Amino acid sequence: MAKFARLALLLTVAIVVAAVVWWSIGRHPDRTELTLYGNVDLRQVELPFNGSERIAEVRARKAIT
Repeated sequence: MAKFARLALLLTVAIVVAAVVWWSIGRHPDRTELTLYGNVDLRQVELPFNGSERIAEVRARKAIT
């Protein structure tokens, strides 16, 4: 019975350690894109364009406040 208790405890500790490592790695994935949060006032933005080119669209999502 003592061997069973040791094995159960060792298995439980191993599962907890594996879960903590998996959770820790999952929280900080390696991302290749940069995500910035905040507001942009388009009246203050100066975009460099060639000649008479026009902006086709401005992609933006409204902030949830």
